[in-house]
Amino acid sequence: MQNFLKSIRGAFVAGCLIACSSGTRRDAPENTLVRVAIVKLVNVSGAPLYEYLSDSLTEATRTSMQRKFHFYDLPPADTEKLFAHLSAHGGTIDSGELRAHALTIDADLVIYGRYTTSAAKKGDNAEIEFSVFRTDKAVEICRGNRKAVISGGIFKEIDLIAAKVVSEITAYREQQLTERGEIERKSTPDEKVELTRESINIYPFIPPVF
Repeated sequence: MQNFLKSIRGAFVAGCLIACSSGTRRDAPENTLVRVAIVKLVNVSGAPLYEYLSDSLTEATRTSMQRKFHFYDLPPADTEKLFAHLSAHGGTIDSGELRAHALTIDADLVIYGRYTTSAAKKGDNAEIEFSVFRTDKAVEICRGNRKAVISGGIFKEIDLIAAKVVSEITAYREQQLTERGEIERKSTPDEKVELTRESINIYPFIPPVF
């Protein structure tokens, strides 16, 4: 009887070990994830008719980021003061001011931008700009812009812009891994990428010991 119980216990332990080794990947702890502030885009032209583009662009970016990455998405309420500052300055800000705003909300990356609209013979146009800012180094890691006709196809253009933001961050992460001498682990198409602070070489500040 004891031998039978031992064999059952051994089979159970072995099963657990197999499940742990071949099961789904565990997500990284929340405190190791990159903290991303996705700021509402500024409507520089101020045309009320196209104010909806601001929310559409912001949410498309958030959706695209969430589809690709496992990261810490800062609540929109945390970015309101930064959005107000950007709105008051035409969607532009210098790196020092942006870093100061980002530090108050403990954001590692800030995704922000602006758009202008103009009238044209074949329909109104929109020129959309976006930037991704890295707080600890106070540098812009990527920038892009796209012109589009405001029509029924504008939402497709918005999705393409959001996808571009994600592809730029993906490329930057891969570059940072390469600089550290690491190779990206292969993942399945539907598996999210771990966007951790370590993966883009952000390390906690350790004060010197005197």
